[in-house]
Parts: sequence; structure tokens; C-alpha cells
Amino acid sequence: MTRITVAQLSLSIDDHAANTAAIAQAVRTAPGGIVVLPELVASGYCFRDTTESRAAAEPLCGPTYQLLHSLAQETGSTILAGIAELDGAVYNTALVVDSSGLRGSYRKGIYGHVRGSTLHPVMRRLRSCKRSTEALVW
Repeated sequence: MTRITVAQLSLSIDDHAANTAAIAQAVRTAPGGIVVLPELVASGYCFRDTTESRAAAEPLCGPTYQLLHSLAQETGSTILAGIAELDGAVYNTALVVDSSGLRGSYRKGIYGHVRGSTLHPVMRRLRSCKRSTEALVW
């Protein structure tokens, strides 16, 4: 039987260190299996404007991915988490990370709740943090 833990965390846009600590605690205290973390888990949710979202965004394989990968290696869990991904534009991206690394990602249109924002088309791509042409599809 696969265990699935859904973690609802109290996050803050202004406190990345606290968000990171909450991520680590949630994954480490989960009973293993699959751990589902919130959307925009590292940055917090509901930015005032697109400037704030851009300041909080990070590359796909940035510090949050590195933390998730390390936690997956430590616990043996598969982790699903959302980040504000900066890749030219800002995307609301869900990551699937296990002990081997990034298994997949999904971008959705972002920040419709921010006045004046531009919604980007929904995109689905499997990408890798390794320089490889292989992509795992499950």
C-alpha cells in the first residue's frame, strides 16, 4: 500500500527561511510514500503584484528543487510541490521529485488573482535537472 501525506502549511511571502523549515519538517515527519506540499510552497501564496512574484521566483532546478531532492534522498519519499518558476516569465510549476531527482513538472497559467497580470498558456512538459535527453514518463 502506498501512503500519501497531504501537508497543509502556514506559509509567508516575506519569510523564505520559515517556509523552507516548514517544508523540511513536513517531509521528515510524514510516514513516507508520497508527500504532497502546497502550491507555491517556498515563496508563499498570493502575491501583491507581478513584481513581487518575479522577486520570489526561482529556476526549475533552483534552491527549492535542491531541498526537495535532498529530502527525498534522506526520507525515500516522492515529493510533489509547487514553486514560482522563473523561466523568462513566471510560472506556477508543480514538481515531482524523488531520490533520483526531478521526475516531472507541470506548468499552469499563473496569477489570475493578481490584477494586471498576464496569463500564460497552460503548458505540460517533462524536464530534467540533468543534462540528458532521457525523460521518464509514467
